[in-house]
Amino acid sequence: MRREFFAPAPQIERAQATDVEPRHIREWQEVMRVAREAPDTNALVIVASFVDVECPYCKHLAQTLAEWKERVGDDASILTIHFPLSQHRFARPAARALECARLQGRFSPMLRYLFAQQDSLGLFAWTEAARKAGVVDTVAFATCNRATNPIPGVEEGVALGRRLGIKATPTVLVNEYLYSQPPSLEELDQMLVKEKARRRAVR
Repeated sequence: MRREFFAPAPQIERAQATDVEPRHIREWQEVMRVAREAPDTNALVIVASFVDVECPYCKHLAQTLAEWKERVGDDASILTIHFPLSQHRFARPAARALECARLQGRFSPMLRYLFAQQDSLGLFAWTEAARKAGVVDTVAFATCNRATNPIPGVEEGVALGRRLGIKATPTVLVNEYLYSQPPSLEELDQMLVKEKARRRAVR
């Protein structure tokens, strides 16, 4: 999995694989608070991803995690945190549209739709995307989306990411640990096995 970097220049750099060990963070509770989906605190493995809707690697990661979640069910909780990159023209408008859809309980369907239409961002109306994502009150959505005020859910994600030293998307955190590269499905499966064993041992 490669990543895209936060940078003022339009040229996008891509990270190479690294052997840096995952880093424990103290801000885990804030990660779960800032996440745009409600975390399932009973899940064995909680995966939180800092994402940019224009980032193709974020799209790939989201698809992979969705398939993994379907396989492991309630053992996993998948969370999303906004981290729009400055070089992506539609990243912040997409984040605003997501937050407006979230007000009507359609964040996840909207995110799936925008990722599916990633190559066409800017070529369709956000209200049309919202309708296709199941947003019922498109008038309220349009009013929300026309606003120009900062969006707390987006700004909090960006601020938290910068505080954690995040410069690239996707950046993944799993059970209080920040990964320099997104873990593989095999690694996530191993985490599930270890966490099941740990919980059995403390019963």
